[in-house]
Amino acid sequence: ENQTSLGDALFTRLASELGLNEKKFSDCTTSKKYDSVVSGQSSEGDAAGVTGTPATFVLKGTDLASGELISGALPYETFNSIVSGLLK
Repeated sequence: ENQTSLGDALFTRLASELGLNEKKFSDCTTSKKYDSVVSGQSSEGDAAGVTGTPATFVLKGTDLASGELISGALPYETFNSIVSGLLK
């Protein structure tokens, strides 16, 4: 709904509408405190083949190489069928 207006102004408005502490929100975003975390996770997603959201990994252990990427918003029945098949 808001894809064309993504940015600080929208995020600040949404934070306010959600009742978040506006000063803490502003301090966090302007300090760029979590930029390196977000960048690192984005790089990991790229390396794992993520091209959009939602993206879900079903793992058969703790190693991403043992998992399967399920990409996109799927109906519950479809998602459940894929997950069940992968976990057998």
